[in-house]
Amino acid sequence: MIKFLFLLCATCCFNSLFAQDTTTIWVNKANAFYKENLYRDAEIWLIKAIKRSPKNLAIQNQLGKLYIEKLKMPNAGMEILNNVVYNDPNNNEAIEALIINYAKTKKAAEILGIIGGLSAPKKININIVKGKCMYWQQDYLTAISLLEAGIVQVPKSYEGHYFLAQSYIDAGNETKAMPYYEKAILLDTTQSSFLMYDIGTVYYNSANYVKAFEYLNKAMQKGIRQTPAFTEAYSIAALNSGNIKIGKATMDTLIAKRPFDGQLLFTTGDVFYHVKEFNTALTYFNKSLVLNPKNYRALYYIGLCYKKLGNEKLGNNYCDRAIASDPSLKNMRQTSGQAPARFGL
Repeated sequence: MIKFLFLLCATCCFNSLFAQDTTTIWVNKANAFYKENLYRDAEIWLIKAIKRSPKNLAIQNQLGKLYIEKLKMPNAGMEILNNVVYNDPNNNEAIEALIINYAKTKKAAEILGIIGGLSAPKKININIVKGKCMYWQQDYLTAISLLEAGIVQVPKSYEGHYFLAQSYIDAGNETKAMPYYEKAILLDTTQSSFLMYDIGTVYYNSANYVKAFEYLNKAMQKGIRQTPAFTEAYSIAALNSGNIKIGKATMDTLIAKRPFDGQLLFTTGDVFYHVKEFNTALTYFNKSLVLNPKNYRALYYIGLCYKKLGNEKLGNNYCDRAIASDPSLKNMRQTSGQAPARFGL
């Protein structure tokens, strides 16, 4: 009898440990997929982990936030988080995620009422939570006021600094946003690709191409999804910051995928012109002109390239032809180093 009880106890312990180890493995797999922005795959492994360990509220919390923040399934996420908070009333992450999600769908006054009446754990800074809510309500000035108070109270709050930077961006003040982005980077233990992307695009839009290339390059190394817009901006930032080989190789890869995009070819020529790579610029302007013979700006730039290369007569000939077709080109201003289009947030 004693032997039987011993074996039964050992079997139960083994099964418990096996379940725990398997759960950990599956959560780790979910985290790996999450880091690669493969959110559906992460969802699958989290669901498997919850089925294996149904009382593990931390995994439920993780899945709930995944539904709300990444998979855009707020109802599913809120149902899970409500269950987490019901079973663990002091779960800070779940409470805050619920509040923020409500803020995206309810009126601001109603949200502040909910927060004001919330008997929240002390670890939640109410000013930061309110500020995030106001950010989602697009009341950026109120968000700025609340978040500035919040980071005074919690100087090491990554979210406080990040959302303060975002609020300044959306309020139209990129200069004020930069110090808070920089601080957020220092506080971000994950060094996420999205944060690198955000700050890189702000620097890009401010024509600070050295910094833009630095952060967009970090975002790329960390696995950010390389959309055509990202690749174009990365290439332009590389070229304008002096990384000519990297910029050209990246841009040529994009052009190979979009060989009939005359505007992309013109943009590439424009950037090479402004970094004084006139022979290379000629190549792209000519390709753009082949695709669109009425692109008189390309024709004009071809003339400018020839003039910069010392062939004044041929250059004037191209410029005169372009102006004859489009008289406005006569007064065209050159803005050296300026990116052709804004990109990003």
